[in-house]
Amino acid sequence: MDIETALTLAKENAPYLSRLIDANIISSYNAEDLLDTIKACLAPLPADSLTSDLMARLRQDKARLHLALALLDLSGNLKLHDVTSYITQFADRCCEIALRHALTKNHCGDDGLTLFALGKMGAHELNYSSDIDMAAFFDVDVFRGGARDPGDAASRAVREAMRILSERTADGYVFRTDLRLRPDPSSTPLAVSTRRADLYYESVGQNWERMVWIKGRPAAGDMHVGEAFVKTLEPFVWRKHLDYWAIADVQAIKGMINARAGDADLVNQAPDLKLGPGGIREIEFFVQTQQIILGGRNPSLRVPGTLEGLESLVELDVVARETANDLSDSYEMLRRVEHRIQMLNDEQTHTLPSFEAQRARVAARSGFSDLDAFDTAILETRRLVHHHYIALFANVAR
Repeated sequence: MDIETALTLAKENAPYLSRLIDANIISSYNAEDLLDTIKACLAPLPADSLTSDLMARLRQDKARLHLALALLDLSGNLKLHDVTSYITQFADRCCEIALRHALTKNHCGDDGLTLFALGKMGAHELNYSSDIDMAAFFDVDVFRGGARDPGDAASRAVREAMRILSERTADGYVFRTDLRLRPDPSSTPLAVSTRRADLYYESVGQNWERMVWIKGRPAAGDMHVGEAFVKTLEPFVWRKHLDYWAIADVQAIKGMINARAGDADLVNQAPDLKLGPGGIREIEFFVQTQQIILGGRNPSLRVPGTLEGLESLVELDVVARETANDLSDSYEMLRRVEHRIQMLNDEQTHTLPSFEAQRARVAARSGFSDLDAFDTAILETRRLVHHHYIALFANVAR
C-alpha cells in the first residue's frame, strides 16, 4: 500500500488520525519526509523552557509522531519492531526532558535520581497508545535535594515530571504514567531510595516483581546510578537454582488477568487481544516463565524483548522452532491489530469493537476487506497461542 492509500484509509476509518490530518500538522507525506518528522520528534529540547511551553511542545511532537508512524505503518514502510522502537525512543526522550525540567524547577541536583522503564517500555515494545510503567529510585549518597530532604525532593521532582507528561491540556497529553510497580506502592513515596528498594526485593520481593525486572532498565536521569541498581537486582531476578516453584505464581497471575478480562473462552468476536486467552500476555508469559526458571543458569536468556527471549529459548533447544515461529507470527499479528484498534481514538484499549461497523474499520486498517475473514484469522491466531501456552504449563509442571 502506498502513502496516499494509507492517508485515505486513515481518513475514512480512524477518527483520531482524521483529526490529525485535518489539523495540517505535517507538511509533506512523502515516506522519507515522514521519517524525518519522526527523527525531529526525537530531538532534545532545552530543560529551561517555561513549563507551559515545554508541555505544549511535547504534545505537539506526540501528534506529529503518531500521524507519521501511523501512515508509515499502514503503508507497510515500517516493521512492527521499528514502530514500537520509535514510540519507546520518544517515551525515553520525553521522560528525560520532563525529569530534567522538574529537577531544575525544584532546585535539585542532576545526579543520583533515575527513572526506570518497566514492562513494554523497558523492552522497547511500547504500543501505539501505551501507558508507560516506571519506577523512580535515588541514591541517598549522590542525590541533592537543595533545601529539602532528599527523599521529599526526589518525590516532588518525579511528581512534577509525571504531571508534565500525563496532564490533559488543550493539546492533549503525552503519556499516561503509572508508578505503581515500585516496591510496596501503598506505603512508599513516588521516589524510593536504592537502599530501601534493595532491602525490599531481597527480603519480600515476589515472583511477579522478578518478571517485571526482566524488562527493567534505566531510561532517564542518572544512568550510572540506574545501571548500578540493576546490577544489584541480578541475584533477585536471576536465581541459580531451577526455579520451578515460580510456575504456580505465574499461573495464579494469569488466572487473575483472565478473570479481569472477562473472556472465559476463545469464541468471542470482540476479545481483549492483550489479556484474554490466546492474547499477547500469554505469549509474554510463555517466554518470561521460562526465563525466570532457566535464566539463572543461562545468561543468554537475560534479554528484555519478547521475541528476543523466544529466539534465545530456541537456541538453547528449550522451545521447538515450529512453536517459536507460531508464537512469533501470532505476536506480530496481534500487536499490529492492537495498534490499529488504538488508532481509532488514541485510547489505551486492546479490545476489538463489538459493533461490526467499528470492527470492520479495524479489519480494513489490518489489510482485510472481508470482516468474516478477519474474525476467523483472529480466532485461529488466539487458539494457536492458547494451545502453546497451555502445553507449556502442562510440560513444566511435570
